[in-house]
This record gives sequence, structure tokens and C-alpha cells, in this order.
Amino acid sequence: MEQSPDDQWAMNLSEEPDDLFSDGKRLFVVGEKGTSVWDISSRLSVASLPDFSPRLYDPKRGSLIAIEGTTLSEFSTAELLA
Repeated sequence: MEQSPDDQWAMNLSEEPDDLFSDGKRLFVVGEKGTSVWDISSRLSVASLPDFSPRLYDPKRGSLIAIEGTTLSEFSTAELLA
């Protein structure tokens, strides 16, 4: 299927995104209240990470990294495949 810049993806989000990350298979939509995870090929929501708002995606580690004050938190995206 050919896609154009006009191709839109309707998402039922509770808030406007602060950031977006992708590992090529999933789209991570980051908001102030948490992160929703979407399967790119099906365009379906596949997971929710409440109260986790990463600011960085490390493709080598396959991890989302959040920074809150002086604390770093890491979430391995491999856990989503389990």
C-alpha cells in the first residue's frame, strides 16, 4: 500500500503527545501522564505504560529512558514482546 504525507492515523489519545519514538515495529507516544504503544503495521494500541514518560529511546539497548529529577528509569521494549 502506497502512503502519502496526507495519510492520517487516527489515535484515541487522552492527551496531546510530548514526544514520539519508534523501534521500526512500534510507535511510542509519550505524554505527561504516560506512554501508549502502537503496532505500526496494524495501527492498533498494544500496550500502555502509565506514569512513565521517557525522553530518550536507545535503539542499541532497546530501551526507553525517563529522567525525573535526579533519577533515571529504563524500560526494556523487549518486555512488550513477551
